[in-house]
Amino acid sequence: MRRAAGKPKTGRAHKVTSSQARIPAKRKHASFDDEIDSGDSGDEEAAVHAAALADEREEEADTETAQERRVRLAREMLGAMDEAARRRSGDDGDVDQVTQSLEEDALRKAGRYRVEIAASLRGQSVSHEAIRVLRGPQLSPTCVALMPDETAAFCGCKDGTIVRWDLQSGHRVVIPSGRGREEATGHTRDVLSAAVSADGRVLMTGSRDKTLLFWDLRNFKVVKELKGHRGPVNALSVSRGDHSTGQLFSGAADRCAKVWDIEQRGYLETLYGHLEGITSLDSIVANQMLSAGVDRSVRLWKVDEEVQLLFQAHSAAVDCCALLHAEAFVSGSQDGCLGYWTTKRKKPLAMRSLAHGVAPWGGACWLSALTSPCFSDLAISGSCDGHLRFWHCDEMERSLSQVMSVPLVGFINGLAMAPSGKFVACAVGQEHRLGRWFRIREARNSLCIVPLPASVHRKPDLVRRVCNATNGVDRDEEGDSNDDASED
Repeated sequence: MRRAAGKPKTGRAHKVTSSQARIPAKRKHASFDDEIDSGDSGDEEAAVHAAALADEREEEADTETAQERRVRLAREMLGAMDEAARRRSGDDGDVDQVTQSLEEDALRKAGRYRVEIAASLRGQSVSHEAIRVLRGPQLSPTCVALMPDETAAFCGCKDGTIVRWDLQSGHRVVIPSGRGREEATGHTRDVLSAAVSADGRVLMTGSRDKTLLFWDLRNFKVVKELKGHRGPVNALSVSRGDHSTGQLFSGAADRCAKVWDIEQRGYLETLYGHLEGITSLDSIVANQMLSAGVDRSVRLWKVDEEVQLLFQAHSAAVDCCALLHAEAFVSGSQDGCLGYWTTKRKKPLAMRSLAHGVAPWGGACWLSALTSPCFSDLAISGSCDGHLRFWHCDEMERSLSQVMSVPLVGFINGLAMAPSGKFVACAVGQEHRLGRWFRIREARNSLCIVPLPASVHRKPDLVRRVCNATNGVDRDEEGDSNDDASED
């Protein structure tokens, strides 16, 4: 509506800031001249010029909007990083590395980014002396999770405890179970799954006691207990890609997969489809999850579209699965087979029988853990044969070939790939994570850190640094606006 003529405007009274109530520049300069009149004229001119520049900068800061500030800071940081990258590589400027990083980031977000690193591992090896063994669990560890900044690792154990290691110092902290306590402060049975939020503030664990616990990593206390499942929570997963959705996926022996909101610590929805219990989950891109189950099937869920793709080829329960990228994955079964799949075909591209050989007690070695670097052609598998194996998943040749192996004695019950690609964390125990059918007495319950060759290492992500910096500006500005609103 048009305001009536002559009617005074109404509204909130605006506060007058110190910058708006500034003394005019001319008056300040005049008083300054009076004070230094007996000094040197050259110094006087320099001082006046510096004061004028300071005033101009303050006036520009006052007139700059929040959006303009974000754009200016982002441009300055991009330019600085681009220049630093060119100096490191000795480039003449023909290739804009920041532009290339932005393109890669967009492809990762869309799930179309690919990097071929498996072939570079052929013929390489990791000595047993280079493997770092961290002791601590009393009973077999069943799962492993890494902090996003790779400073710490967590293992869930069969005695209901959770062990945290500082990866730099090796110092460990044992979070006790709630078994035998009046007020339960932890899991009362085996901890079977673990995951860490993208911001590194919350640890999520699932147990045979059918509960899902959220832990505050600042004080290692339970902040939320969720009881949505009717069976042991065998698997947890958050997105391993560059763009976290804030969603947590859980899979249990009750044949259901559930979606949770990490920030709100609440339930979102349930995914039905498996005919028997779910044993493993994985996720890389937003709104997409891979699940494996005792019903010998692997399913790819498109959560936002409410669609699931069914893949069947194994002759026994599928204990582990891992996504290579948005359109390919691997699966490991109790039949000893490692399968390589693409979402475009119902049948596997390749199936490797006896992938880990024959077990000492007879029969094929069960595949118990799988992982992979995000958006790559490399799969890493673990079993009980005393080796961590690395596989080249070749889509063109439709083949699975072993490129490297690392000696590890015991059941490899969990694998976690470092985001930087510098190492892989292995939860190694005397028993299988889901039962006590077999036992390897010479094994030691521990967390093993296996360093990886430089060809697997991922280059620093320039885009993430810029996003973190601009997000920090946004948080500061939001805090300022909230303070202003509270004062009003």
